[in-house]
Amino acid sequence: MQAKLVLHLLTLNAIINFSFSSRTEAGSVTFVILGKPSNYHFSLAAELNRRISKECIDKKCSVLNSAVDIEVNGHWAVWTLFKRLREKHSSSWYVFLEDSSTVRVSSLRKFLAEFDHSEHHIFGCGLFDRAPTIIHHFSHEDGSVFQYPDFSCGFVVSHGSVLALLDALEHSNPTTAVPNFSIDPKHEVAVLFDKGLSLKLTSLEDKFCVEESPSCLIYHRKPTFDLCERNVESSNVHFMVKTYSGFHRSRLVVIKRTWARDLPSVEFCSDTVDRYVPTIDMGVNNTKQGHCGKTWAMLQRFAELKAENKLKDILWLVIADDDTLLSVPRLRKLLSCYDPNEKIIIGERYGFGFHFAQSKGYDYPTGGSGMVFSYPTVLAMLEKCSCPRDDSPDDMIIGMCAQSVGVDIVHNAGFHQAQMSDYAPEYFWKTPTISLHKFEGIDPYRDYMAYLYEDDSENKFVHQELWNLQKIASGTIASLTFIRKRGMIFITGHDASTNKHARIRCTRPAVACAISISHRTSTKDYRKQQNVQMGLVEAVELPFSLLTTVVLLGGAIFATVVDSLDDSKNLPVSTAPPSQLLPMALGIMSLMGIFSRRRYVITFTLINMVYAYLISLHFFVLTIYRITHNLPQTCPYEAFIKPGSDCLLGDILVLILITVLLLISVTASIGVFNRLSSPVVRLPALPEQATRRLVQKQVDPSSFVSHA
Repeated sequence: MQAKLVLHLLTLNAIINFSFSSRTEAGSVTFVILGKPSNYHFSLAAELNRRISKECIDKKCSVLNSAVDIEVNGHWAVWTLFKRLREKHSSSWYVFLEDSSTVRVSSLRKFLAEFDHSEHHIFGCGLFDRAPTIIHHFSHEDGSVFQYPDFSCGFVVSHGSVLALLDALEHSNPTTAVPNFSIDPKHEVAVLFDKGLSLKLTSLEDKFCVEESPSCLIYHRKPTFDLCERNVESSNVHFMVKTYSGFHRSRLVVIKRTWARDLPSVEFCSDTVDRYVPTIDMGVNNTKQGHCGKTWAMLQRFAELKAENKLKDILWLVIADDDTLLSVPRLRKLLSCYDPNEKIIIGERYGFGFHFAQSKGYDYPTGGSGMVFSYPTVLAMLEKCSCPRDDSPDDMIIGMCAQSVGVDIVHNAGFHQAQMSDYAPEYFWKTPTISLHKFEGIDPYRDYMAYLYEDDSENKFVHQELWNLQKIASGTIASLTFIRKRGMIFITGHDASTNKHARIRCTRPAVACAISISHRTSTKDYRKQQNVQMGLVEAVELPFSLLTTVVLLGGAIFATVVDSLDDSKNLPVSTAPPSQLLPMALGIMSLMGIFSRRRYVITFTLINMVYAYLISLHFFVLTIYRITHNLPQTCPYEAFIKPGSDCLLGDILVLILITVLLLISVTASIGVFNRLSSPVVRLPALPEQATRRLVQKQVDPSSFVSHA
């Protein structure tokens, strides 16, 4: 009975597939623009539709905007569209595009005519992960290369592939066949074809291109926001950083030194008041996960400030995590293309609960990449929604709320929920980077300068030290020399951009400034780089540490000699310290402290200097006593001067020497104290690709370089 039922089902499916195939006109192509719900993207999709339709003179082409023409939740996941396409828009070929794509229709159709549309084919530009990544659930950890399509370069699926995949999905367990979470649709649709049909992408980078070339059938146009009409200034955007007291002295320091420095409207929202930052107590206790209660309190505060007319010029609200890095100039350019009166949320969009046969699930913005809210969106959400619990997942609650009140989630590839290394480089670099998330395992200062920093002609918010760092790291200033002059630290070198000698004054402490020089060291020789860094770190303290060692060892040896020669017992102070082993041991430790970064060895150096004070004071008091009491007959220097000579001259020379050594010890102590108390940020060398991009920016050095 069971076998008969299965046979009937397969027969019925074959009849249905045959009926769909018979309705498919040979050579027909359906172009599906993966649209986004906003007026700006509607206009881009309409222009792309017009260009495609103009080239399709035989009417065998149809163009659809997935955001308008196909009513399916999660249309951007692509696999959710297949059933509707089979039922209502059957074609030989399905071409999936983004509104930033450009199509050469005639050439594409001529290329597709060489293949049988009833067979299994998928064409595109293949991306692949360089290492297992969190956004792909660490798949393919065996090291195999799995390619998935870049939608902006075009992604073509044959009619036969769509029918076969739907057949595989409809006869499998839906809970295991399709993903619950839609994170990266490019990867997920490729996985479905691989698991359902053992069908892999045919990658043709010369025909489906990241950049335009004569051989391209479809290519990506890098978006530019300079032509958008609206002018969004920093004073039109209010930033709120979600944090808690445990990160006030770590993560917030990075944010305040980079993208949030001198922003006209920024608030740090925490669980306690910290006037040093300063932070705002949102009245919500910190939770280990979710943070919905704090996020909703931030939305409520923003609405209240707007209602009180305290944020009169603000058009947009940006909520970011305390480990989110942003490019404020690029964000302003992006927002210039959107209407602040629309009910939209802009960021990196994820999805949950989509189904290939039903309209289920919802979109939500990822909190770590940064979320941009229009003011009407905030009002609509606060009016209808609230948090179930303080630790509910805030981004998913925002997504459910947005769907219920008619707010659209607009995806932008420049927002990133993860680190740069979690994305394929070809995908990462094709769109201006607006945000990166998470500080673990990276240097946030380096990543900010390499991937996010951009000169803002409206506001010079970038740290002076970061300007210097960028110029040095990019190699624009070469042949570097580290000098100390009149109490100031300078880096001198040859400025290639002006072909002149350049001099940069370091605004950081000497140690940190010296470290920045080592950025031009090659990353291929890590050990050599560390040695260069160590030498530069100690450049300022080395003379003082050496002199301190001389004081300790020299004083110990001198005291030993004096003690052996001095037979007099009428001196009030013994010329010999209690033990000569102690100063000698401390002197050796001082040598260790010169070439060690470890704090406890540096502390030994500090102890040595204290002991140097005692030795210096010991001889100082002894010499003063000799002079004032006229005791030339007890001359401990007989081994060094002519016998029978007056010791007064020797006493005066020793007094001068001891005074100089005492001053040196004080100066050295101040240097070590500064080193122990001043935080030093150690930045590794920039990768070659980032360095090349920094050089291409061609930053004008005249803003911070004084030419000799």
